[in-house]
This record gives sequence, C-alpha cells and structure tokens, in this order.
Amino acid sequence: MRVQMKARIALIIIALFSCSHPASGQQPTGKQIIDSVLASFPQKDFLCEARLSFPGDSGRDTSVTVQLQTRNSGQSIASVIVVTWPTNLAGNALLTTFDPTHGPAIHQRLPGQQPRRLDAAELGQSFAGTDFAFEDFNFGFLRWPEHKLTGEKRRQARDCYVIESVPGEGQSAQYAKVVSWIDKENLLLMLAEGYDRDGKLRKVFDIRTLKQFEGGWFIKTMKLKNVAAGRTTKLEITQFEQATNLDGRYFAPESFGRVAAFKFPQGSKNF
Repeated sequence: MRVQMKARIALIIIALFSCSHPASGQQPTGKQIIDSVLASFPQKDFLCEARLSFPGDSGRDTSVTVQLQTRNSGQSIASVIVVTWPTNLAGNALLTTFDPTHGPAIHQRLPGQQPRRLDAAELGQSFAGTDFAFEDFNFGFLRWPEHKLTGEKRRQARDCYVIESVPGEGQSAQYAKVVSWIDKENLLLMLAEGYDRDGKLRKVFDIRTLKQFEGGWFIKTMKLKNVAAGRTTKLEITQFEQATNLDGRYFAPESFGRVAAFKFPQGSKNF
C-alpha cells in the first residue's frame, strides 16, 4: 500500500512528527536521527479513537475499540489507552509515561480494581487479546540510550536510514534490540522490527498509510505482525482531534482510565 508523505507525521499512542536533518553535508549518527524525531513531538494534547482488528479464537476477525489520549509537554510524554468496546473488555486501561528524571513507567487499570504499575515480566503480555503488548503502544525504544546507524536501505520507494536501538544496562524491555527504518528525506518512521535476546525476530511494526489533518500528517493505519504467533493486529485511527485542556487526572497513575468526550470541528469527524 502506498504511503503518502510530506511535511510531518505524528504517531498517536504513539505521535511522531517529521523534522529537519542534522547539519547539511554531515552524515548523522543514529542518536542524532532519533533525537531529531523525538524533538519534533507535538506540544499539544491529542485524542483519537482507534480500532484494533485481529484473528479471534474462532478464526474470524474480531476487533477492539479504544480511545487514545496523549499529552506531550517538553521532554515528558504520557499516553492512555482505554477500551470502549466490546462491553466485556470496556474499562481496561493502560497508562504509559516517560520523563527524563524517572524514565519510563507503565500502569494497568482493570475494571473494579486499583491501578498498579507493571513489572518487567509483564511488559510483553497482550493488551485486550491483541498482538500489542503493554510495552508496544508508546514506541519506548525511541528513548533507549543507544542508537546505531547501521546502513541505508529502500522501503516503499523511499531511501531509509536503518538504525539499531538497544536498551540501557539494567533497563526492562521485552526486546533486546529494535531495528528501525526511517525515511531519509523527512525523517519518518516507516518500520520497526523487535528482536529477542536470542536474535529472533518477534514483531514487526509496519506503518501503512498516513493522512493529512489540521496541518500535519498522521498515522492512519499500522499493522503489527506477531511473528512468533503467526498473526497480525491492524491498528486503524478512525477519529482524531487536537486538544488543549485535557484534565490532568486523565494521566495520573491513581486516576487514569476515564473516557474523554470528543468535540470535533464541523466537517472533520471522520479521520
């Protein structure tokens, strides 16, 4: 599927905007490329609704509808994923946060239970039966300390940097390394491959389509291939808005999991 690109991209749960290259004429390092992507994160709150589709136990495709809430302020970012459908899963919620002082953290909230912080052994567990693990929603590997530019390749007719990222010593992560493909011209994340400690490919994050909305280019669809399980979950953003007044309680570890109201501008309800 053809990927349209211009200007910028944001990943909602996960939001990525494009930005300029390092100094002209110089070969950037892997860290410079990743830092450029992170530096361009939008300084606004976002709301979106998404559908996660995947093969069910009966062999038929099933789906889960979620609301994604994202707050980005300077070096800190917080994202909340709340299941709104089906009813038996509604209220399942996940909070992922990162700030330079305390690093990453992931909290889970189940209906009728108190929120709790997940430990390292739980990061790779499935969220609401999908192929997305708890750790997969925030693309936390972009904030790992080590990023190495290993080469250049072409993907979907685009010249890409290939960057290998590894977690820091003692840092909890389900992947031992992630290999990212980033468009050279616009510094857009196009593909990410997660490998385990035995060097086996576990998951592939494949960004498929982008859409222009309110002056930016945003991810519309992404496929997450679970190589070990031999199945794929498709993420499709169905509604989206930029917000400036989301209550801080939406992102607090003790009170996250609330469903926010959408207020779309006239004529832009369908993303």
